[in-house]
Amino acid sequence: MIMRQASRDVEIGGGTVPAGATVTCLIGAANRDPDRFADPDRFDLSRPELSEATSFSAAAEHLAFALGRHFCVGALLAEAEVRVAVNDLLDAMPDVRLAEGATLVEEGLFTRGLRELPWSSPRSPGASTDARSGTGGAAPSGTRGYPRRRRPRPTMGLYRAGSS
Repeated sequence: MIMRQASRDVEIGGGTVPAGATVTCLIGAANRDPDRFADPDRFDLSRPELSEATSFSAAAEHLAFALGRHFCVGALLAEAEVRVAVNDLLDAMPDVRLAEGATLVEEGLFTRGLRELPWSSPRSPGASTDARSGTGGAAPSGTRGYPRRRRPRPTMGLYRAGSS
């Protein structure tokens, strides 16, 4: 959410924002502009409209981390967290999938997120029965029931080498 105050009357979309009025911009909505993104409401890690090389930089082609002098100083930390979390998840549960028939519902006004993320994964050898499924918005705590495999992390790309 970005709040700005109009220094003069401004016409936007057929309406007028009077001087002195406060305007609240929900930048998450900008990333769902159908004039900019094909099928904007679909979650797609490999959108052809976006360059992976600039996704977590001030040169990004989306507004998730704002722009210019207001660019989020934590963007590179967010990138590292996503890469580590996704790689750890895929190491622990390489066959994790969205649960069949799952309906994803987003909530929130200023920051949006899923109400829950139902998932499933075939059990790994030696897994306890309760480590197999997860609903209610969270993956299982740690890697309980799944063997931890240590391997070098990729430096580029969201997925482990050899995954699709």
